[in-house]
Amino acid sequence: MLIIKKYGIQLHRLAQSDIELVRQWRNDPEVQQYMLFREEISPSMQQKWFNSINNSLNYYFVIVYKNKKIGLINCKNTDMEKRTAEGGIFIWEKQYRHTYVPTLASLCLLEFTFELTQFGRSSYIHTLRENKRAIQYNKMLGYELCPGEANKTNQRYELSKEKFLQIAPRLKRAAHIISKDDSEMELIGKKSKLNVAEINALLEE
Repeated sequence: MLIIKKYGIQLHRLAQSDIELVRQWRNDPEVQQYMLFREEISPSMQQKWFNSINNSLNYYFVIVYKNKKIGLINCKNTDMEKRTAEGGIFIWEKQYRHTYVPTLASLCLLEFTFELTQFGRSSYIHTLRENKRAIQYNKMLGYELCPGEANKTNQRYELSKEKFLQIAPRLKRAAHIISKDDSEMELIGKKSKLNVAEINALLEE
């Protein structure tokens, strides 16, 4: 188990025991409509997917807020040479979808990637061009539309480590005020073959 804690948010590394919960919410029409893959996901499909991502190149976390599992956030498809990975998030608890909570979760994972582990050089996301809310959300975090993507249905946005470090102080100040939590990031877990070396270096045996 790997847990990241900051801003009153906890990110719990996705475990076998969570995948059915995630599958049920991923199939919810309100979530599904914003996904590129919109087919019904069966239990066997979900298990096959989990087996494919439960490794050191993919980091999926269940977002826990006020002791409740409310969504999923990820840093996946890590390119070890380029030090890049793809981000993504979905919130299944309606009461938190349009609040500051998703932003706190994203900021927590970005700080983990760019600052605490010193692993990432850039993060990128894919979003449907029609998903204006997601585009606005990611621009607020510093993501910029990649060249040649403007007319594509599924667009790529990218955030470099340098850009994040420029805007991070402002985002952190706001996050501290909103969350009323100014504690340092806490990392809980043990060294594992499921982690890259930079993460294991911060964990106990």
